[in-house]
Amino acid sequence: MGAVGPVRYFLDFPVIVWLTAAFGLGVALTRHRVVGPVEFGFLCGAAAGLWIAGRGSGSPSWRLAGVIVLGTALGVARAVSHERQQPVWPGALDGQRVIATGTVVMSPEATARGWRAVVRLHTIQAAGTSHRSHGARQPRGRLPPHPAMSEAARGLAPETPQTADTVRRVEGRVRVTGRGAPPGAVTPGSRVSLRGVFRAGRPAGNPGERSEREALRRRGLSGVIAVASGDGVVVERPGRWSVRALVAAVRRRVITVVLTALPEPQGGLLLSLLLGIDTHLDPRVYQQFSRAGLVHLMVVSGAQVAIVAGACAWLARALRLSVSMATVATGLGVAVFAGMIDWAPSIGRAVLMTAVAMGGVLIGRARDRRATLAAAALALLVANPESLFDIGFQLSFAATWGLLFLSPVLEARLAWCHPRVASALGVTLGAQAAVAPLLALHFQTLAVAGLAANVLVLPLIAALVPAGFAIIPLLVVAPTLGAPLLGMLRPGLAAILWIGQRFGELSWATVPVPPMSSGTGAIFLGLLGATVALGSGALPTSRAIRTTLAAVGVLTVGVWCAGAARPPTMLVVTVLDVGQGDAILIQSPSGHVVLVDGGGEVGAERTVWDVGRMRVVPALRRAGVRRIDVVVFSHPHEDHVGGLPAVVENFPVGLVLDPGVPHPSPSYTRLLRLVEAGRIPYRTARAGMTLDLGAGVALAILHPPEPIPLLDGDPVHAGGVIGRLTRGAAAMLLTGDAEAAAEQYLIERGAPLHSGVLKVGHHGSRTSTTPALLRAVRPRYAVISVGADNTFGHPHPATLAALEVAGAEVLRTDLDGAVRFSSDGAFWRVETARSRSHAGIR
Repeated sequence: MGAVGPVRYFLDFPVIVWLTAAFGLGVALTRHRVVGPVEFGFLCGAAAGLWIAGRGSGSPSWRLAGVIVLGTALGVARAVSHERQQPVWPGALDGQRVIATGTVVMSPEATARGWRAVVRLHTIQAAGTSHRSHGARQPRGRLPPHPAMSEAARGLAPETPQTADTVRRVEGRVRVTGRGAPPGAVTPGSRVSLRGVFRAGRPAGNPGERSEREALRRRGLSGVIAVASGDGVVVERPGRWSVRALVAAVRRRVITVVLTALPEPQGGLLLSLLLGIDTHLDPRVYQQFSRAGLVHLMVVSGAQVAIVAGACAWLARALRLSVSMATVATGLGVAVFAGMIDWAPSIGRAVLMTAVAMGGVLIGRARDRRATLAAAALALLVANPESLFDIGFQLSFAATWGLLFLSPVLEARLAWCHPRVASALGVTLGAQAAVAPLLALHFQTLAVAGLAANVLVLPLIAALVPAGFAIIPLLVVAPTLGAPLLGMLRPGLAAILWIGQRFGELSWATVPVPPMSSGTGAIFLGLLGATVALGSGALPTSRAIRTTLAAVGVLTVGVWCAGAARPPTMLVVTVLDVGQGDAILIQSPSGHVVLVDGGGEVGAERTVWDVGRMRVVPALRRAGVRRIDVVVFSHPHEDHVGGLPAVVENFPVGLVLDPGVPHPSPSYTRLLRLVEAGRIPYRTARAGMTLDLGAGVALAILHPPEPIPLLDGDPVHAGGVIGRLTRGAAAMLLTGDAEAAAEQYLIERGAPLHSGVLKVGHHGSRTSTTPALLRAVRPRYAVISVGADNTFGHPHPATLAALEVAGAEVLRTDLDGAVRFSSDGAFWRVETARSRSHAGIR
């Protein structure tokens, strides 16, 4: 009889909750190619059988099982249908200059780096000039076409280069970006001609990394066209009057007035709080808010929609409208607001939940929070099944669930506090706890400072956001009257910025956690659900149940941490994809970790792009790195040390090895300051040193000697660190950016160079990797760390030809993503992050 309570608890869920969960399961199964035509037919048959059995027996359990199987089948069918509808463009267009025509969907809008717009294309053709790097090749192998892909779609994806006169009709939206001020006279509905470089989005380069290409697809975009200056955008036919054009004009006016009336970064912060527009916010502020656990403030969600809906409802009551008219007026107000912001999962969820609630009012049905939330999720998944895999979608619904169901339970447990304090803590803890498993799963971090920061910020937000929305209509109608009122918001905005800055600068603001599997995350979310069920009184509470839940939680945490702490069984060397730079992670079976270089980008200090924070640190955390024993940088150029300051800030480091060649790069200077402030042991790398990494693994420094010889070429490259990693018979030569003179210097002095793997020097430049070096090394594999479409012409065709003559298999981070070598001491095994590629771009 003990099972009756839990069973009844689940049977009492609204049917739409189970239908939504099953629909999402079907989408996930399709994504992982688990379900094919045979399995789909079986699901349909099973759903019918279970439904008939339930009707005959009168048992709600059988009917519920039928609903679950039917929902899974519907999810599979919709995912396959959505895949078929996606445009498939020629793969050869990626990285090419193109000429395209289309209709403007979202008018150009200023950003921190220029402007952007959205255009629905009609035709596209190659302009005849490629932006691919010299010597580019197609990735090895091709994946078979998706079974849902039509024959016509498969025919749109030839591997042959496109000629300038090949015009293809396409249907799909692209993001258009440009430098400088947004082009005038371009409004929604305008027919335009575009000239620029088309890119389908950067695929995932490192294991577990998010793909820019997939992120664009989830937003309904097929790629990005970076237009040329001057005639990059030509209006062929002006847009006519439309509601969309009117909303776009209102949006532009609000943005202009806010940015004019408020100083930076207050203006950008207000636009983020009210309209979710973060393109005018200083990236440094965004980073601080992210570390402080306040980044959710930059996303428009249910709070803003609720304020707009409440204001419209209040106005309707003031005008004494009927219930039906007030509901319609509120819906229109919410729709106009949604049109002013970029559609995202959070706003979609909030708008749909509002629509469902208003629909319930119209038909006189009682509102169920579970059914409303599930209906919003189901509508978004039906519209775009890819939303299920969007991090924003997951975080939005998890946070809303936490606010609706977990926060009341926590608030009740905090009844001993002052009511306002209990409410603030309950709201913050509920949302933070609900999203914590997802943050650990996707980012391997938890924002510890977020609890205190949110408690302080929420009262300010509660006052600022309604006031801001009250001023917006005046900004549109009479900007000269509305602009001075914005000054009243400055103290509140300054306070929020101060809180974000102070909490974001705390060393303990974010706590790294071990990599988490999807199964572990699901267990933690299930435990939160059980907590809600027990805390709300929906399930009987007993000591046995509480003990079982606690044991499951402790066991899950123990297995999670133990698995993450276990070092690899073999020597693992991962050449990370960091663009035009080097970053090589070495993990010994003994648990020792070495990082050689940290990537970087010349001029990154101007764009505030931190490859260390954005790519290197997340890649290290996903690899299970908790501490780095030695950081070695081959030389202090920005593309090798740019990411190391972020690494030193996020990981304990046992030793830093520096070649001792001074250079005025900004990241090198910052790195030295961090090393000194953190009292990290620091030594100069010199030939003859050997790092014992345990388990028979050693890294020998072959270059530079003391004193550093005067060699031809760049003196910084000439004094760079060259190392040889060995385990048994397996060896790898790490050459940094060594040029021909340094290579010849090592050959003449009889340095041990023979290695199965060669990290090609200077990103494949023609100044490195001479035939003499290749004869001495005799590599089986040659890996080139290089950025896609780089402006340096790397790798040079002559270098690729020399490697081909030497018989080395060439692997490239721009084409293959991260390259992972593993060895037990006998030979090397190779894996790449993306070893295959679709023939066409989806």
